[in-house]
Parts: sequence; structure tokens; C-alpha cells
Amino acid sequence: MLVLGLGLGTSCASSSDHTLVVQLRTDLVGMQEFSHLEVTLLPLEGRGDARRLFVETERLDYGSPHPIAEFASVQKDAYRLGVSLRSRDGVVLVEHPLLVTLTGNAAVTVRISRSCLNVACAENEACYGGQCVDYACDVESGSGCGFMPACGSDVDCAPAASCATGSCELGTCYATARTSATSAGDACDPAIAWCDPDQGCRPLMSEGADPDTLPGGCESSGS
Repeated sequence: MLVLGLGLGTSCASSSDHTLVVQLRTDLVGMQEFSHLEVTLLPLEGRGDARRLFVETERLDYGSPHPIAEFASVQKDAYRLGVSLRSRDGVVLVEHPLLVTLTGNAAVTVRISRSCLNVACAENEACYGGQCVDYACDVESGSGCGFMPACGSDVDCAPAASCATGSCELGTCYATARTSATSAGDACDPAIAWCDPDQGCRPLMSEGADPDTLPGGCESSGS
């Protein structure tokens, strides 16, 4: 379980109110493989109502943790944090829950690898590196995870397509698009194409999410 209480600045709000910033790290490609996200914060034991944010992605690359949502006026408590990546037609591609305990202002990174596509886990499990583990697992430290690392170094993570490179992070393989051609592979022209690590360069899709597919009751924002 993640226990969060980082110093993120001061506020004029009550000392019992805190801010939770949610960051996303994924090698799925924004605006192409997923077009929007749903971020949910649910207090455990029925101690309050769920809060949901709808986030329309505005970038391709989430190769480093990027803020996708911010919850203000959050009480100290244990929460089920959920992040769902959705296609432009509203289909949920990946759902990732995480158990967090908030003790102060904090930021949490949700890590979703493409190896978790089409992996169905139980309600209180999350997918890491293609494996289902307890959603209370702290992947940063490995505490309570009990999963078999998929890699030990970057050389274990070679993507199928030459337009991408592989990296090993916390025992999980991630793919990253090349920004320039090298002897090891070519880069896609960013003006017209994106790199699919499995299939190679593919034409860019410029349309945003279909408004008719947005979940009801969500607050919209961009990321």
C-alpha cells in the first residue's frame, strides 16, 4: 500500500484538506491507442462519495510520469484510486486500481505497461508487467507485490518494431518511440505517423474522443 504525504506547497485550505496529484507513466500512445482517461478516487469503507475526473489526452508520449488529474480538498484517509484508459469509441483498454493512504499533500504515479492490454484481473488486483498482483502492492519498493520481474535490464525489452526502443523499469518492460534514426532502427515522421512498438510506423489519427462515448457525470479536463 502506498502511504502518501509529500510536501507540495502550502494552502489556505483547512489543515485537514489536502491535494492529490495523479501522474501517468505508460508506453501506450496517447491520442492514438487511447484518447481519454477516467480517474476515480473512492474512500474505503463507504466513508464518502467517489470523485471522478474525465481527462482527454493531448499528448502522444507518457514516457515519463505526467500529471493527468488533481483532486483538491481531500481528507486524510485510505482510498481506492482507479485509472482507466479508453479508446476513442469509449472502450476501456486497461483499468488500473491502486490502494493509497493519504497523510498530506501528495503525488502518486500510476504505471501501466502495454503488456497489460487484454489482461483481466480480479477486483482488488492490478496488472504490473502483464501479471495480476494485489492492488495494495507498492511497485516502487516492491513491497507486497510478489510478481516475477519481466526484465533485469534494457536488453531484455527489445520491441518487435525497429521504430521503438525498450527499457526495463521496476521489473517491467516499456517501449519508447525513437526520435531519430540510428543503426538499430528508423524513426517515424512525427508529422504523419506514430510508432506502434508491435507493428511499426502507422498513420496519425487526428480526431479526438467522440463526445457521445464520454462517461456520464465526469468532469472534463485536458492532459
